[in-house]
Formats: sequence, structure tokens, C-alpha cells
Amino acid sequence: MVGLFGQVGVGRSRGAEKVEQLVEHFSTLHRHVPYLQANFLFGIEGDADEVEDSIALTKRFMSRTPFVWPVVNIPHPFGGTRLFERCRAEGRILTAMPFGFYYSPYLVTVPEHDSPVAYYERLIDLFTHFTAPTMLAARLASSVHPFIRLVHRVRTQVKRRRLAAFRRLALRLRADSGFRAFHDGSDPRLPEVYHHEYDRLLGRFAPLLGRDDRRPVLDPAPV
Repeated sequence: MVGLFGQVGVGRSRGAEKVEQLVEHFSTLHRHVPYLQANFLFGIEGDADEVEDSIALTKRFMSRTPFVWPVVNIPHPFGGTRLFERCRAEGRILTAMPFGFYYSPYLVTVPEHDSPVAYYERLIDLFTHFTAPTMLAARLASSVHPFIRLVHRVRTQVKRRRLAAFRRLALRLRADSGFRAFHDGSDPRLPEVYHHEYDRLLGRFAPLLGRDDRRPVLDPAPV
């Protein structure tokens, strides 16, 4: 697991050194391991300037290591984790969001230093970079293994669909004031679009789980 570069107190110059160190480490690994993956958490901490530095440095790492597949994760505050305790103490968990949406592309917390729109815009910027045709070409050139080259093609297409989902959510946040109010924490009611999506996910089983039953239970079960 690799955090996004440029975190609080690091700065871009120090972050650049970290990037070069990681590039060297991953290059060494790649000489022995044909397929590598690096996981990133997007948006744990940092003010706007630090986040911008972080994104720039992460792009640099991605460009320097096309043989490493990047997975950029939205942090979700699952119960029993420090992230859950912190977000709940700060009142940033969207308490009406069903657990069924605790996965990308959905935000289930109020971003700490960004508006929800800005958060998605930054994700869009990052995904646009690492799913670009030039990055795919570099990945294909980094391996002679037909299967690995195929995996790069498939995973790029999957992440381009995820990028499209981010764009749709960002567009709705800009256009729908109720949707935006839910995601900035000012309206606790779950937007209808999420109820409809939940029904779609459940399919023919949707009538078995009423709207009240979809609300997540955040308190621990009594002993």
C-alpha cells in the first residue's frame, strides 16, 4: 500500500525524493516480478496546496513506472477502523448512505479539505492521467508477456469506465442542489438517485429491503 505523495509536512521537494526512491525500488522488483501493483489512498489528509502537490507527485510516479498498475482507492470508514472513529468523531460520515455504497466510485464521507465536487475533480484529473492512451502505450511497451499486455488493456478499459462514473457524479453534484447538500453534510436525507441505484443493485430482491432497513447501523451491536 502506497499513500499519495506530498502529505502534510513533506512538501514537493521532499516528495520528489520519495518518488525517486520508490521508482528505484519498483524498478528493482520489476526485474524479478513481471507484474506489479501499487495501491493508493486518495484524500486522507492535507490542505488544498498539499493535495495538489500530492497529485503532481503521484502522476510523476505513474509516468516513471508504467510497469506498475496503480489502484487509486477512495477511503471508506468501515467499522472498527481508525478512519471510522475519526470520521465519526468529526461528524463527516454520511449516516444515511447504505453500506452497499461503501466502494468506489461513491463518497460516503464529507471530504475533510475539499468540497465533494473538488474531490471528484481531483480524482478525474488523476484517472485521466493514468488511463490516457500514452500511458497505455507505455505499459504495453514495458512488457513482452502477451497476458500482461492483455491485462493492461482490460484494466485500462475498466478504469476508464470508473472515470466516466466520477464524471457523472461530479456533473450531478454541480447540477443538483439536493444531491450536493447531501454530500456536503447539510442535508441528512438520502437522495432518490441512491434509492433507485440500490433497487437496481438488488434487482428482484429490492422489495425485501425497505428504505428504513437500508440505513446503516453505525453503533456497535450490544454485547
